[in-house]
Amino acid sequence: MPIEDSGSKPDFSDDEKKAIKDSWSGVYSEYESTSSEILIKFFVDNPSAQDFFPKFKDLDSEEKLKGSTAVRWHAERIINAVNDAIWLLDEPEKNAKKLKELSEKHAVQLNVDAKFFKVLAEVILDKVAEKNDGSFSDSARSAWEKLLTYICISLKVAY
Repeated sequence: MPIEDSGSKPDFSDDEKKAIKDSWSGVYSEYESTSSEILIKFFVDNPSAQDFFPKFKDLDSEEKLKGSTAVRWHAERIINAVNDAIWLLDEPEKNAKKLKELSEKHAVQLNVDAKFFKVLAEVILDKVAEKNDGSFSDSARSAWEKLLTYICISLKVAY
């Protein structure tokens, strides 16, 4: 299943939840560096996305992005939001509420183009696969695609 950003939110089996949590632990244990790597890769590959972040306006190189405390701060917010979504998989009402609040903030206050949620999700998936190296099974990838689909659909609620 590729990552989607429209349609119905998927449900998760216990095995899928376990695969997500197991493969996340190695990523989140190094959240400070991993989160920056994810966001910097996203901006390097999608420079127009920086237009939605005035504080990143003059960060026109990978080196400047790496040296920015504002980038690191925002990257940690993103990875913590993913972490929250993972640990709230068993509490769908709370998860939906948190993601709806993020959706409203990005749609109404920040005017972020919703197409970038899916693009960022793909960068996150690549990083999770990389961090899990040879132990990232097809079933784990599929579970992650479902999770990131769930997050992307949820983040588009206010659009």
